[in-house]
Amino acid sequence: MRQAFKLLLIGLYGLLPFVPLILLAVMPLPSTHAGRPFRDDLASALAMTGFGLVFLEYLVIHRLRPVSNLFGCGPVMRMHQLFARTACLFLVAHPFLYSLWGTMGSTGGPAPRALGIHGASLLTGALAWVSLIALVMFAVHRHDSGKDYHRWRFWHAVLALAVIGLGLHHTLHAGLYASLPWISAYWWALLMVAVVVNLTIYLVMPLRQGVHPYALTGVSQRAEQTWELTLSARGAPVVAPRPGQFFWLKHRSPWSRRDHPFSVMQSSSPADRLHFLIREAGPFTQSIPRLPQGDTFYLDGPYGDFQIPEQAQTVVLIAGGIGIAPVIHLLQDCAQRDDVRRFLVVVAAKTPAKHVDLASCIPLSRILHLSLVRVVEAPDPVWADRVGRCDGTMVRSLCQEAGISLVDPGVHVMICGPTAMADSVERELVRAGLPIVALTTERYQYDLGERSPLAQRSVRQWWAISLAMLMASAGFAYLI
Repeated sequence: MRQAFKLLLIGLYGLLPFVPLILLAVMPLPSTHAGRPFRDDLASALAMTGFGLVFLEYLVIHRLRPVSNLFGCGPVMRMHQLFARTACLFLVAHPFLYSLWGTMGSTGGPAPRALGIHGASLLTGALAWVSLIALVMFAVHRHDSGKDYHRWRFWHAVLALAVIGLGLHHTLHAGLYASLPWISAYWWALLMVAVVVNLTIYLVMPLRQGVHPYALTGVSQRAEQTWELTLSARGAPVVAPRPGQFFWLKHRSPWSRRDHPFSVMQSSSPADRLHFLIREAGPFTQSIPRLPQGDTFYLDGPYGDFQIPEQAQTVVLIAGGIGIAPVIHLLQDCAQRDDVRRFLVVVAAKTPAKHVDLASCIPLSRILHLSLVRVVEAPDPVWADRVGRCDGTMVRSLCQEAGISLVDPGVHVMICGPTAMADSVERELVRAGLPIVALTTERYQYDLGERSPLAQRSVRQWWAISLAMLMASAGFAYLI
């Protein structure tokens, strides 16, 4: 049922950008719209498809819980990033394909089939064009620029609103096909969807968070620079997270633009009490040991789909750094259910002092077939476990030592940790025969990992779909 719903959503998402072309193909067109050159109809098709993709971006964001909890935050954000490029390419290219700029009719006025470009629509089109390029370029190079995430996110939303607002005015006043009544209704419907999504994220969700405050009831050190944060509900609790999920935490105000993603390491059901594992990485996380008891937090979530598949018979869990947090939650759930499947758990940290003591968090003896391997890069004199970088070569060797065949259809590998580690492990295990569908990865960042097999698969799918969109636009221009 879950898989069927995912396929239905994928189909609906894939259909959405083509709705204007489908409507134009089945609805009667005015005679004044006949006889346009192929390149002009191609430009219009690319513009309408690209603008539809811009609106689709509002539905492919991980802050929409039904979407991210179904597909996972990583795949959702990869699609968001990739199809933004397609929309940008189509919309940036389309004005250069037109041939009817300034075409005049027999009476000296604009020809009926000419572009509806005049002062206002030309200005809004140019501003939307520039805003879209800026929107995509700032997003692609966000980490290169070192910009504050919360400030970047605010301006990202502002630029996105500018693109759809200016773009809609340009579309309705300059587009020959796009301004037809039934196509106009489609654009207005998409605008309403975008407005609803924005209101949900920036108004409804903070209001809902405000009625579910949590109080800080405990801070304890679990490892060097690693803290367990315990929050208790002051009233009705939030939705209980599934193992492997995370929340965005807002400190002291549900309206704060600054929120921080933390994985749950332990939770009750209902979620009266939540435990988060947090590593010091910036000003806020460094302040956690000094936070006063009773301090207020507001939670947005839970998010994510970092789940052990039910059909998996052998599970390999690989955690790097603070990636141990969701793994602890997964293993706690397995222990509570007396899971009899086979587990190989590989936990990596820089030094022994940075390792979290799993035995103090999980009743490991209740997981009957569990092998635990701890890895450090810089051991101390008493370290007795593995030494080295936790990369694909090491994980493949550990699987061989444990007698785990990566080509076995019952094996599933789950990775949570830094991008470099995740990319290395993915590449090596896929090279060793592990099917890509037997991989689940949760990363610290949602940017594209160019060398990741999962990301490469997404890129191949994106190229195929984008080329299909281009071919559909060309087919429309040829047949209309």
